[in-house]
Amino acid sequence: MIFRVVSILLIAAVLLSLFRRLKAYKITPKNVWQFCKEDFKENLVIAWRIKTGSLFQKTKSITAHVCAAFFILLFITGFLPVVFGYHMTGLFMVIHTSTALLTSICLVAFVFLFSNGNQLSLEGLQNLANDYKQKKSIDYRIMLKVLYWLIIALILPAMLSIILMLYPLFGTEGLEFLADVHRWFVLLLTICVIFVQYFRIIIKKELLG
Repeated sequence: MIFRVVSILLIAAVLLSLFRRLKAYKITPKNVWQFCKEDFKENLVIAWRIKTGSLFQKTKSITAHVCAAFFILLFITGFLPVVFGYHMTGLFMVIHTSTALLTSICLVAFVFLFSNGNQLSLEGLQNLANDYKQKKSIDYRIMLKVLYWLIIALILPAMLSIILMLYPLFGTEGLEFLADVHRWFVLLLTICVIFVQYFRIIIKKELLG
């Protein structure tokens, strides 16, 4: 009950806050939806039809967007039952568990392909902190790198908690604790993913002018 209320309120508050900030860039919710559709279309379909761009870059792009698609599916099958006060069972459970296995494989490729390009320097982090303290415009690309490593850090306990639940090592209370760990870390992961898309939209808007 507590998780359901907190998760709904937190996600709603984050979305409302970010949509309000996007108004300054003249970006409406409809524009966000259009951006997401075009983003997936360009990186999952069109990118493989054009001859420009290296195979490595195309592989990175499709890996990231397949991970995003899997995450959306996991979120829908795992979060909707929570919203309506039900436990995840039946078809939702089958889809969720099957997708989770594919997602874990995809995430390994995601970490391998993107870790080098998301290296952070102490100087960059200090500049980011100073810009935030002085209320200057922050470097969104550095924020994406920070979010990348934060997402990796949140994925580990979210996955490990589920793996541990598969083994007969814990009693009822232990399983409930692991389930709670999974829920809360996935909630934080969801917030991070929302912020990733928010910064990507702003970066694209600034590039297009």
